[in-house]
Amino acid sequence: MVVRALIDERGLPIKLEIQQSSGFARLDDSATTAIRAARFKPYSEDGQPRQVWVLIPIVFDLEN
Repeated sequence: MVVRALIDERGLPIKLEIQQSSGFARLDDSATTAIRAARFKPYSEDGQPRQVWVLIPIVFDLEN
């Protein structure tokens, strides 16, 4: 699955969109919950932190 996230100047995800679903709502929910809890290194341009959209691929490894 792939999640599109808007990361703010502090490195916090402020908006999430599912770009490509896993096909399972529980897995999609789990991925977005994990991304909301994550902190990122802020993008900077000319030494100034900026908001930026990023694509975050999520790979689930399920065991039987």
